[in-house]
Amino acid sequence: MKESVLKNKKITFLGDSITESCGASSKEKGFVYRLRDKTGANTVELGIGGTRIAYKTEPSLECLLYDKFFESRLSDIPLDSDIIVVFGGTNDYGHGDAPIGKLGDKTIYTFYGAVDSLIRKLKTVFTNSLIVFATPIHREFEDERGLNLVDFVNALKEVCNKYNVPIIDTYNIFKVYPNIEEDKIKYTLDGLHPNDLGHDLLSDTFIKELESLLKK
Repeated sequence: MKESVLKNKKITFLGDSITESCGASSKEKGFVYRLRDKTGANTVELGIGGTRIAYKTEPSLECLLYDKFFESRLSDIPLDSDIIVVFGGTNDYGHGDAPIGKLGDKTIYTFYGAVDSLIRKLKTVFTNSLIVFATPIHREFEDERGLNLVDFVNALKEVCNKYNVPIIDTYNIFKVYPNIEEDKIKYTLDGLHPNDLGHDLLSDTFIKELESLLKK
């Protein structure tokens, strides 16, 4: 088997419950760990379930960890990371209370602004790291609010394009659609979190896209 260009690269994943392996039968079955096993990369998993990119005004009293929005966790990222992958947004859609805002916002209190602020701080602190964002994957009931999940996907793309930050469009590349009952049962635990098979396929998606970025 051909050696992956990701071998020995230190790849840090900053994310939510999906990054944390939620839905898999064990931590080691999560996509971050499957990517590690398949490529020989040195992965760092910084997933916290329930967390969002934007700041939530109303505290999440059922679990205070939910309020550790992404920017507040930058000190957890190793400074020697070769690649930093930010994978979030589904909780901003699902249960965040920050408005989506607009391109040009720079405040953590809107989704656009929080992405903008996060990118600027990452680029300032991690000058030797390749910074990559990934859009949320499809989920059940993704079009039943005033704003749909795709609105958050598009916001991520717009802000990343503004700063020339590579983005992995997992929303469109990862071909699992939990609104289809067959896909929900086969690839997810609950219509949101991938099961073992879903996490395995997600690891393949990240491997392919990250390898492509490094080969450019």
